[in-house]
Order: sequence, then C-alpha cells, then structure tokens
Amino acid sequence: MTKHWRGRLADSMAAIDPRKCWLVVLNLMGFVITSFAQILERNYLNPDGLSYLEVASHTVEKGPGSLLHLYWSPLYPALIAAFLAVFRPTPAHEIALVHVVNELVVMGASVACSWFIWRWIEAHSHSFGLEGRGVFGFCIFSTFVYALFLWSALSFVYLPNVTPDIMVMAIAFAAAACCYAIGKFPDSRPRYAVLGLILGAGYLAKAAMLVVGSLLLLLIWICPPGRSVRRRYLAITAATFAAVALPWIAGLSLKAGKPTIGEAGRLNMIWTNLWVGGFEGFAGDPPGNGTPQHPPRIISTNPSVREFNAPFEATYPLWYDPAYWNAGLNPPIPAGRVLELVPLRLKRAWEMFTSEPAIEWGFAILLLIRLVFWKQRWPGWRQLWLPGWGIATFAVYIAVTFDTRYVAGAAVLVWSAAYGLAMGNRSARFQQFAVGAVALILLAPMLRDARRQMYAVRLAISGQAPAGWAIRAASQLERAGLRPGDHIATIGDSFAVDYLRIARLRIVAQVRDEDQWWQLSPERLGPIERAIRKAGARALVARKKPESCACPGWFVTGDAGVPIRYLDP
Repeated sequence: MTKHWRGRLADSMAAIDPRKCWLVVLNLMGFVITSFAQILERNYLNPDGLSYLEVASHTVEKGPGSLLHLYWSPLYPALIAAFLAVFRPTPAHEIALVHVVNELVVMGASVACSWFIWRWIEAHSHSFGLEGRGVFGFCIFSTFVYALFLWSALSFVYLPNVTPDIMVMAIAFAAAACCYAIGKFPDSRPRYAVLGLILGAGYLAKAAMLVVGSLLLLLIWICPPGRSVRRRYLAITAATFAAVALPWIAGLSLKAGKPTIGEAGRLNMIWTNLWVGGFEGFAGDPPGNGTPQHPPRIISTNPSVREFNAPFEATYPLWYDPAYWNAGLNPPIPAGRVLELVPLRLKRAWEMFTSEPAIEWGFAILLLIRLVFWKQRWPGWRQLWLPGWGIATFAVYIAVTFDTRYVAGAAVLVWSAAYGLAMGNRSARFQQFAVGAVALILLAPMLRDARRQMYAVRLAISGQAPAGWAIRAASQLERAGLRPGDHIATIGDSFAVDYLRIARLRIVAQVRDEDQWWQLSPERLGPIERAIRKAGARALVARKKPESCACPGWFVTGDAGVPIRYLDP
C-alpha cells in the first residue's frame, strides 16, 4: 500500500512542470513587492482616484447608468463598485478597500504577464536555445521579462495611484499573449474571438485603447504572428471587438449629442497642446475657442475665485466631470502646434527607455554577441508585429498627450521584443548569462526596498500604525461642526482633497491662489466671502494658514492642523 502511494506521488511530481512552478514563484514575489507599496500608501488617494471612486460610489447608489461617463472609462470604476457593494466600507476604510482592488488588478497584470512570458518564450524557443523543456533558460528569460514588468509598474505607474493604467498594462500583455497563441494555433477560431474581447475590454478600461487595439489588428494583418495565421479569421476578432465597443460608443454619443468615443483624449489634447480650458473648466477665454455651455461662475479674478455648485453630487465637481465643465470648448487645433511639442515628448519617451542603464547595456551585449556569430539566421519579419505595436502605442500618446504611466506596458513589450530579436541559437548560451545579469540588477533594488519596508508593513497589518492624516483630518472636521453633505469652499489646491471625501463634504467654490488670499485686507475679503456664502458654502477650509496672519474667525482643528472659518449666514 505504501509503495502504491509512493508511486502515485512520484508520478504526480513528475507531471509537475517546473517552468510553471517558477512562474508561480515570480508571481508570489511580485505580490510581496507590490502589496507592500499598497499597504504603506493605504490612505493615499490621488485626484483621478477620487473621481473613479465617486463614479463607483454613484454606481452602487444610483445604478450602472452612472458608469456612462464622457471622461472616465467604465471598467475600472465598475470593479471598484463591485467591491463597494459587497463590503460596504465605512468612509474611513473606503480608500483602503480601493487599494485592495488596486492590488488585485496588479496581480491580474502579473498573471497576464506570465501568460505573455509563456507564449513569448514558446515563440522564440529556437533562437533562445530552449528546444525541449529548457528549464534553466526558461527561468532566466521569464525572470527577465517579469523584472521588466515590475520595474515598469513601480517606476512609471506608481502603484498606489488609483488609476486604470495597470489594468491597461494587463490587457496589453493578454492581447500580446493571445496573438502568440493565434500564431501557434492558427485554425482556432475561439482564440481570434478572445483577442477581440480583450481589445474590447481595453477600450472599456481606457478610451485610447480603441485606437491602440485597432493598430494591433492592422499590424497582425500585415505581419501575422505565425506562418499559417488565417487573415480572414481576423474578421472574427474585429467583429468581437466592435460588438464590445460599439454599444458603449453609441451610449456616449447619445449622451454627448455628437459622435464620440469619449472626451478624455480630445480634452487632454486641447489642454496640453493649446492650454485652453483646463481642469477648472472653460469660461470662454480666450475668445475664438467655442461658447461655454456650463462655465464655472467667476466670483473674483484677483484673486481667482470660482463657484461651481454643480447639478450632481461630488466632492470636487470640476474634476468629477471635466467634460461637463468644458462643454462647448472646440478650438481649432493647428498641426504646427502639435508638431512643436513632439520633440519634447520624444525626449521624455527616450528618457523613459534609457532610465535603467542595465537594460541598455544588456541589449548592447546581446547585439555584440550576436554580431560575433553573424552567420546565424536573423528572426523573420513575422516577429515585427510586437515591437511595432509597442512603438505605435508610444506614437499615439506622443501625438495627443504623453505620460510614462500611459505607456508602461508598451515599454515592457518593446524591450521584450528587442531582446527576443537580438537572440541567436548558436550564441544563446552566452546571451543567457547577459539576460540573467540584467534580471538580477533590476530585481535587486526592489527586493532590498521590500526588506526595508517589512517593519512598517508589519505595523500596518497589526493595526499599530497611526491613522493617516486624511482620516484624522476628516474626523476633526466633523468634531469642528461640519457634517456630511455640507458645502464648503477651499483655499488653495482642491485636487488633494481625499480628507474631504472621507468627511463627505462638497466643494462648491475654490480660491486658487492661497498666498494672495491671506494677504487680502478685510475690506477686500468681505464681498468675496459673502459671494461664496451666497453660492452655498457653509465654511472656508484651507490646507495651511500662515502663522503671521491674524485672520479673524479662523481656527485650526486638532493635530491634523486644518484651518477652518465658518461663514456668517
């Protein structure tokens, strides 16, 4: 009996693929590194995250119609809404729950990266010298690509940010892996449909992915990822992609009253290329850029004070729905102005690519070794779709507006493709050592930082860490007499208002130049404060108050130090 069970155990162990076990190890390591970042910043909420959270909250309270938003894409807030509906967190724990969701998205990206690694190595197994199982070489190349993923996510996205950028990265990995799967199984029609579903999910995560996904379809039609890929089957991918995207485009177009795939790209292009309109809404200046439909009311120009008592509930209405406040903004976009900014964005993209010298040196060493064995056959043109898609993604954002977090996934794909193209079968053994060295150099600082963070993480998990500033500030605002639903005006930057979300307060007016505000005489302050009070604000709230300012009527709440002044009724 014992021999029988030993035999079965031995058979089971023999059936385990060590390559898949190594991918599990990499995912566990990634979970430790990324979860530490989420735990340490569990009370942090960036401005975009505030809007995504409030879209999700409205979805739970009012129904899925709240997801039909002209600026914020629906997939990410829908996921947050699902967790809010299930767990019903208190206001003080809401942001921490969002970070749990964020970490689940990161792990989804980790799994998608593992799928991409498997298919990528499979497609390059000959040039990597990995015929058969090739466990050692597989571990080297998989560690390298996974290290690229962690490096890109930590360096360019900033994981505690509550944004869909990691979700978009996961979708990019999944789409690339699916393309490799189509190359290996060219007659499998369901795989073509799955690719369309993935690209459709990409559009629902971020509107720009409609263009980026369409470019991928074009590229794999021109450069199929396998010799036997059926180009006619790509119609299945296109049809599935359209079946996911078109209903949402129709809904957005009906809401906007014009054809649109979403207003985020258009508005960001106007803001960053022409500097018209902006985060504070479009009030009509300068002339010739359209007629504002919902302009914020200007209470004062010196200092700049704007009132925006919106027809919807939000902590900071101007950033909850930028499309509403910029409605009517329609300036001419001269191509010359866009082209002027291209060199600057190309420079930023180059700096992003070259920010880690080890990757460049590793690639240079691979090329040098490859040139020594120059008689080897170079990879065929069918491998060019992957770097082509990564570069095309960069080109899309360079043309509109560029930020490293938008192209973090594309950077991983481009570097993976570059290393794959530089590998050669006869020189693979030498090149493996170079790739392994680069992987270790990338991982070493991440593991070191994780080790240093262990004590702080342990305190946070055990509940011994002090409450975050935002939680303390919200509690002290309530003790000072402000109640959920109260309308207030802010002095200074209104983007960093996570504490006001916790306190459930609503901003209806803001003073942008806080330094100028504190220097105003009582005679100047009186009319402005009365106008703010007339707009519905019960109190003024600032982030700080100069110690030298007497400022009658102001008081500071507790150790959070939030200055408040109640406005006379």
